[in-house]
Amino acid sequence: MNGFDERRLADGIITKLSMEDGNVQVSMRNWREENDVLTFNDVIGLEAYGIENDSLSHGTETADDPLVERSCKFCEEDPAGFRCYSFFSAWTDAPILKIVARTFA
Repeated sequence: MNGFDERRLADGIITKLSMEDGNVQVSMRNWREENDVLTFNDVIGLEAYGIENDSLSHGTETADDPLVERSCKFCEEDPAGFRCYSFFSAWTDAPILKIVARTFA
């Protein structure tokens, strides 16, 4: 799978969030009860709300989320190089985790 939008996040849960050297790793248990680790590189912004043990519905990748603009302004970065990766709750259909980063792997 190439893009974040194409990842199947439905019925997965985030189990751990860690940051080191500007990179964020999101550990999660997927719908098959397997463990996955998603890595976001050159992270400059992060918002999280009640992520522990909340079932996910899907994810999105955008360039025009307001968090991109706020993060880039604060860090004095060009917004053109950054994307916002959002994880949505299955229960509220609202983003519970947003990460502003240059790339996703």
